[in-house]
Amino acid sequence: MQNTKQATKGIIQTGDEDGVSISHDIENSSYLIKMPNRYAMTFAFEKNPRYQRIGYEANPNNHDKAQDVIYSTLPVFEMDEKAQKLFMFEVNRARTTNKSILDERDIFVIAFDFDISPKKIFYAGIPTKAQRDANNEIVKNDKGVVMKTPSFLQGEILAVGKHYVAFKDIRNETQETATIRLIETHKFFDVDDYKKNDLHNTLLSKLKLDIDKDFDGMEVKKGIERFVSFTEAGKIKYVNDIKVKELKQEETKEVEVEKKEEVKVSAPAMKPKAKTLAPTMKR
Repeated sequence: MQNTKQATKGIIQTGDEDGVSISHDIENSSYLIKMPNRYAMTFAFEKNPRYQRIGYEANPNNHDKAQDVIYSTLPVFEMDEKAQKLFMFEVNRARTTNKSILDERDIFVIAFDFDISPKKIFYAGIPTKAQRDANNEIVKNDKGVVMKTPSFLQGEILAVGKHYVAFKDIRNETQETATIRLIETHKFFDVDDYKKNDLHNTLLSKLKLDIDKDFDGMEVKKGIERFVSFTEAGKIKYVNDIKVKELKQEETKEVEVEKKEEVKVSAPAMKPKAKTLAPTMKR
């Protein structure tokens, strides 16, 4: 990643560093900040009166996020020294976060390329499916593009990091290829989770992982599979052990079969109806 940070005499420094850039908006006498559209980076700028989200921009070089988001600051004459320092603090925090995310992704990719070789690996995020309306018709936007909604994931947990949980999608694996789904950890958390001291242990709990039983040192043991369901907003709805889920499904089928058999056995035999003769008309 090329950094093009430019030093200035003021507190705010324009340029690009670690995937987050600051530029002048001369027409509006303000600054623009552009970054990957990641919640871990944007939370300080969303719904903050000091910033305004003004749009998105395609980023073909970003591995996991197809778009960057752009924010505008207040006009410069409304930003005192304290506001400028706070702005640079929030920008630098976003840069540090993005660098940490990219570094973790690189570590994962190197490890997976080695472990899963010689299969060709495809990296993706949350699995999706076509949206359907009340009549079960596929929904398209004004440009005729099919609208997508989160689907579900059946996968083997490969790694649990600070920013990502990596799953090998067992539904899409072939002898030649494998799909690795990198799910952002914030998708597992709600507001109350962020009030806890240890988000890592909270994440393990949501994944139904035991630090003593399911890990060899820092690495997740092989063969641990989970069924993951997502909400419409892309948050984690629930996580189940696939084997437990399959067992429950089998138990449900067995119970249904038993009930059907019970109905057959307990149903009273139907007595044959007595033949009735139609009355004859006397002539």
